[in-house]
Amino acid sequence: RSILRRCWRFGNLMIVFVFGSMYLFASLEPLSSIAPATRKLFLPFVPSLSSRAQAWRLTSGYGLFRRMTGVGQKTQVLPNSGGKAIPVVARPELELQGSDDGTNWKPLEFKFKPGDVSRAPPWVGLPGLPGTFSGMHQPRLDWQMWFAALGSYQYNPWLLVLIYRLLEGSDATRSLLATELWPKEWSAGSPPRAIRIIKFEYDFVRQEQAKSGKWWSRKRVGEYLPPLTLDNPSLQDFIRSQGIAKPAAKRSSQWGSSIASAIRNHDELLVRGVFLVLLLFTGMSQLKTLLRRKEGASESTSATHLKTD
Repeated sequence: RSILRRCWRFGNLMIVFVFGSMYLFASLEPLSSIAPATRKLFLPFVPSLSSRAQAWRLTSGYGLFRRMTGVGQKTQVLPNSGGKAIPVVARPELELQGSDDGTNWKPLEFKFKPGDVSRAPPWVGLPGLPGTFSGMHQPRLDWQMWFAALGSYQYNPWLLVLIYRLLEGSDATRSLLATELWPKEWSAGSPPRAIRIIKFEYDFVRQEQAKSGKWWSRKRVGEYLPPLTLDNPSLQDFIRSQGIAKPAAKRSSQWGSSIASAIRNHDELLVRGVFLVLLLFTGMSQLKTLLRRKEGASESTSATHLKTD
């Protein structure tokens, strides 16, 4: 019986090894799209195996974006590069700017997306680490702002609604942005009289520039959305066409928004609590399994002694 059991285990191990190896080799082809030069290292059968696996939808390229937009699309001769053109990042980002007089414009910062070049990139979804934390929710507005930067505001009408709500001073809308980083005249609750959007291209600073205290370097591309005021006729016509001309409801009357805000403000504590609870249950489950095995081994030993006696 022990020989048969060992043969059975060895057979299972070989099956897992063979199919696991085939799956690994079949996955190398779509993975190599990130670094095409690695295809020269493939064994001859890998491309054929990968194409057959893809026909059955067993493997495919990862996710929506295999390469971050703007990475490696442009080159630049940087200091200490020996005159060699080095690939740089040209990540498109939109900056909302507010003004009360139409001349002096100041940025309206978001919670997570790049903005101030001296502001460190935040941590998103990693509990216990330093920096801004988003935890249990996806910063969807910041994410959508990046998508909008890839096109124009004509194809992103929700941007006009965002501007409209900010101009009218909607508390619910303001809570989605980092109002604590706004200029004092607007952070207290009074909205700017006009808002415009400027498009920039962002890149990380190089090592020799790190002492400046800046995380990003950026270049202005141009005006993405011209200045808008609350009484702008075109904006008013658009808002009426969307059926949302009425002012946004006050956040204090929406208990659901209050709960969501409380979760966002304390999500790090919640994630840590959930993590500790899951860790506790996992430990208890493992301990219970070990105790059962120990009891089973003791019963087996006792049965063996009884048979010997």
